[in-house]
Amino acid sequence: MARGDDGTRPVSRDELRRRAHDLFAGLRGRVLEVGAGDGENLDAFGASVSWTGIEPDAVSRRHLQVEARRHDFVDQVLDARCENLPFAADSFDAVVATLVFCSVTDLDGSLAEVMRVLKPGGTLACVEHVHAPKGARRVIQSLATPLSARWDGNCHWNRDPVGAARRAGFLGERLETFELDTGVPFLPAPCVVYVGVKPSA
Repeated sequence: MARGDDGTRPVSRDELRRRAHDLFAGLRGRVLEVGAGDGENLDAFGASVSWTGIEPDAVSRRHLQVEARRHDFVDQVLDARCENLPFAADSFDAVVATLVFCSVTDLDGSLAEVMRVLKPGGTLACVEHVHAPKGARRVIQSLATPLSARWDGNCHWNRDPVGAARRAGFLGERLETFELDTGVPFLPAPCVVYVGVKPSA
């Protein structure tokens, strides 16, 4: 198996999900999950949260609604997009996402919306794939992005969600990098575990 740029062995999709669950497990209060899919992350949360999920894809949202019925902490499941969140400002203690910001229509607009709905001192916690450091892989990502955007749910391999979060104003960040096994030899996907905080008023 190919190794990442830092010499580490790429992790599986299951390991990526485990890292997301570990990240989300300690959250408290009102939590919004954007791009909640079919509910793969719901088992990460405990009774100390009130969880709201948005998912624009109708098929995934039906599965999500079924999965949500198994959990007492679920508040609501909505048909909405991150670019236009249907919530008042300062509504949530945390916003979480897993492999979502690669596929939103407007990356900067989405992070601005996340900032808006978070309470002062609230947390953005996400696991995302990102563009590679300078070099051949970054060129390949840029060349592949028009195809992946068209055929893989608007996925953009060459995005920088961490930079977008910083532009939105998130501070006090935690940033961990790793590589995801894509199944393509010698082309693992660079990923991050990112936590940013909305400045207190």
